[in-house]
Amino acid sequence: MSKRRGYKRVDGAFRDRRTFVIVPEGAVTEVDYFTKLAAKQRRVRVLPLPPPDRTSSAPVHALRRAIDFVTQGQLERDDQLWIVLDTDRWSEKQLMEVRRACDDKGWGLTISNPCFELWLYLHFADLPEDFDGGSKEMKTALKEVCAANNGYRPEEAVKNLHLAIERAASLDTRKDHLLPPRNVTQVYRLAQAIQEFLE
Repeated sequence: MSKRRGYKRVDGAFRDRRTFVIVPEGAVTEVDYFTKLAAKQRRVRVLPLPPPDRTSSAPVHALRRAIDFVTQGQLERDDQLWIVLDTDRWSEKQLMEVRRACDDKGWGLTISNPCFELWLYLHFADLPEDFDGGSKEMKTALKEVCAANNGYRPEEAVKNLHLAIERAASLDTRKDHLLPPRNVTQVYRLAQAIQEFLE
C-alpha cells in the first residue's frame, strides 16, 4: 500500500496505534472475526464498515462504502483501509473493478476463493489437497473441523493466527496474481499487517 490518497493529516508525533478500517462483503462473520482479533489490544483498533443489509454486499457496494468513509475525512494518515471480498458470487469483472480502484487509491484488498470461511478453516487445519468444493462445501468443512471445539468461535480462532498465516501463504504460490485461484485466500496479507501491532 504505497500510495496515501484520501487520508486526514494529523500533526504531531508518530502514532504508535493503528486503525484498520475493514470493509467486508458480509455483515457478520468477517466483522466478528476482526473485532475479536483486535479485542483488548492497545496498539491496534479495527473499525468495520459492514453492509447495511443483504442487498448491499456486492463488491461495488463495498467500494462505495470505502469511498464514502474516506471522502468524509475519517481516515487518518497512518491508518489502513482494506476491502474483504469472496469470489463465490461475483464475476471477475466485478472483482477487477474493485482491484483497480484499490490499487489506484492505495487501499488493501483481500479476496478469498471461494469464501472467507477458507481463511477461518486454516486456523484449525491444513486444507486437504483434494478439496474441490465451493462455498457451501467450505462452510461445511469449517463446521466439521471446529466440531471438537463446540463449533466455530472467533475468539478461539484468533489464537491460531500465526498458523493461519503460514498455511494461507503456502497456498498462495503465485503472489503476483490479481485474483486468487481456487482454494487460495489473500486474507493473510491483511492479517500480517494487523499482526505487526498485536501485543
